[in-house]
Amino acid sequence: MAFVYVQHLDATHESMLPQLLSRNSKLTVVVAKNNARVLNNHVYVIPPNYNIELTDGHLKLTKRDNFEGRMDVIDNFFRSLGEAQQTNAIGVILSGNAFDGTRGLAVIKGEGGITFVQTEKSAKFPGMPRSAIDSGVADFVLEPREIARELVRIARYPNDKGLIEPRSLHFAEKDTHHIERIFHLLRVAHVVDFREYKTTTLYRRIREEDAIA
Repeated sequence: MAFVYVQHLDATHESMLPQLLSRNSKLTVVVAKNNARVLNNHVYVIPPNYNIELTDGHLKLTKRDNFEGRMDVIDNFFRSLGEAQQTNAIGVILSGNAFDGTRGLAVIKGEGGITFVQTEKSAKFPGMPRSAIDSGVADFVLEPREIARELVRIARYPNDKGLIEPRSLHFAEKDTHHIERIFHLLRVAHVVDFREYKTTTLYRRIREEDAIA
């Protein structure tokens, strides 16, 4: 995996986060640079006064000229991450104020990615976690240490091939037929229509539940 750490920073002060993370991580921690290629086992920290997006496996930074109004730097990154990586995208919301990140998690979830949110109880500032939880965009609501364990599990999952390369979600033809039959029975018996959902999203959820079972 590669990690991109996006936080709300004072536009006039350099962040100490890269140095702090470097002391406590075996991964390579760097300040994100424009057009930097995203590499596995690296942590990229957003610099102050910038927006950050992911495009074609590279980070794109643009200067923030106006900090008034809605703070949406996390939403912007999550949106680009979901659109670029789809089922390979993972979004994590940690402690923070307001509701930045909720709309972005919705994009990741809609593209078939996985979304994590820190529990309100464990968050020093529960605003952002609460917003994401209340909006129903969180696949998992866990304490930070538990989120870390899940990320390790996902990284080691046999069907995963890393953040940049798409992973296979194909089912055998006979399995697809059975799944479509199940969807039909659910539609008839419970008026639940899965035809509106993305096939890749449904199949990934099925694989995850099967792996857990």
